[in-house]
Amino acid sequence: KVLAANSQQSAGFYAETISLTAALEMLQLTHPDKRYVKTSGALSSQQARSVRDYIEENLGRDIGLDDLAAVCNLTRFHFSRAFKSTFGQPPYRYLHTRRVEHAQRMLAETRISVGDIAIACGFNGASQFGRAFRDVVGQTPLEFRRQN
Repeated sequence: KVLAANSQQSAGFYAETISLTAALEMLQLTHPDKRYVKTSGALSSQQARSVRDYIEENLGRDIGLDDLAAVCNLTRFHFSRAFKSTFGQPPYRYLHTRRVEHAQRMLAETRISVGDIAIACGFNGASQFGRAFRDVVGQTPLEFRRQN
């Protein structure tokens, strides 16, 4: 009896999968300029744009993997793999680099203190910011500011 119930569930799941695949294929044929189906495990162009925009708008916030995955409506696991396939680096590294690049602009264009820039860019404090900045740029925030 259990085996029969599992067989019926499997058949229903299979039928639903085939139906969804057929619907996506028809959508692809009717709208060839839109990218509805992801290729090679990467994010679709819309997902990539959405996650990039989300990161830019929230650089000063604590952004977690769950937040980014939710933007793309994917699980953490699938999002991480697709993100790396799309951007060539893991989400944490991409976010880290974007925060440092934002800090570079702030250091060059303003006289805001290094500690305040660190907080504004989503770092926990000046020491974490200093290490991150040095890793990406190759010099301390103050050295960078003096040269710009």
